[in-house]
Amino acid sequence: MPFSKGGGGIDQLTGDVLAGPGTGSQAATLDSVTTAETVGDATHYPIITTDAKGRVITATAQLAPSAGVSISRTVGRWHPMVLSSGSFTMNTGVLTALPIVIFSTHTFVGIGVNIVTGGTASSVRLGIYADNGGTPVGGSLVLDAGTVATTAAGAAAITISQSLSPGVYWLVAVQVAATANAICTGIITTEFSPLGYSSPGVPDNSSTGFISSASTYTGALPATFPAANPFQVAFVSIMA
Repeated sequence: MPFSKGGGGIDQLTGDVLAGPGTGSQAATLDSVTTAETVGDATHYPIITTDAKGRVITATAQLAPSAGVSISRTVGRWHPMVLSSGSFTMNTGVLTALPIVIFSTHTFVGIGVNIVTGGTASSVRLGIYADNGGTPVGGSLVLDAGTVATTAAGAAAITISQSLSPGVYWLVAVQVAATANAICTGIITTEFSPLGYSSPGVPDNSSTGFISSASTYTGALPATFPAANPFQVAFVSIMA
């Protein structure tokens, strides 16, 4: 604790404890390492770092899991989980987007669709978009995973390594080439509503997915998801 001494005694403290300069009784304060900051609230918890003297040097907020929610992403399994599914005929150049809710940070290792009937010379591009207020429209591209052949029945999957933090994302598929359309597993509106319904007890397409208004997307996925309409879509999955 450095100090300065005048002719009549100590008149100033510096270092971790500050007082003065001046004569007579002086109020002492602790030296501040960071400016005052509030971290943590109903949905975030604080992460505090201290130095060797126990002084706070950084303070940040981390999003906390929703109260009462416990979701496990089993490694080696595909997500999201649905009760049942139907079929969906893919159309070249039309983007389809299916929502998925991520509750904890995880690196996913695969993305794919299940082909019911292969299409002639058919291939599908797969990817992930960020959410934009309950819709993919205007959401930023997170991953363009590339294309996979969809000419035969069975799994059509691509290996990825994509970390997703908690939030809503949109799993995207678009047939980029075909002389006869592929048919893949699709989502039945009444069986999958991860974002909730717009009316109580009334399933609607807006909770299931979106398809692009245009049918011109045969190359790389656009940087932001284009104009689209609520609709039943291809069942795209990611592997934990």
